[in-house]
Amino acid sequence: MNKTIKILICTMGSRSIAPMLSSICEYAPNFELHIFRPMQPTFGESYNIAMDKIFEFSDELIIANDDVVLWPNTIELLLQDVEFAKQAHGDSAGFVATRADNIRPPQSIRYKNSERMERARFVSPVFAWMSKKADRKSTRLN
Repeated sequence: MNKTIKILICTMGSRSIAPMLSSICEYAPNFELHIFRPMQPTFGESYNIAMDKIFEFSDELIIANDDVVLWPNTIELLLQDVEFAKQAHGDSAGFVATRADNIRPPQSIRYKNSERMERARFVSPVFAWMSKKADRKSTRLN
């Protein structure tokens, strides 16, 4: 089991969570999974509370929408990008989103066929890694 990185899902009970959970079982079986039901006025506020709880006992986590379906290499590519961001930005690398289909164009932080990575102003938290070391003011969800 991956003891350091937890996967966090906030869900309102969507039917799409079944394929999401199946893909985690298949492609990320060694990650500890935490599922929260939002209790706050906004989904972002619910995620922030859930993340704060996870960060009480973990230094990093992956947040996941309940309608995401992982591919065989989703985690591998995400963690490669996390390592790249850590090497480039140290502890200020606090929020790294996975490469994905159907994501906001400005979120594509890697240039095609390049080792260059750039910061993104907005990151869609569809499936993303977060660090406890990062400035929590800048990684709060709306």
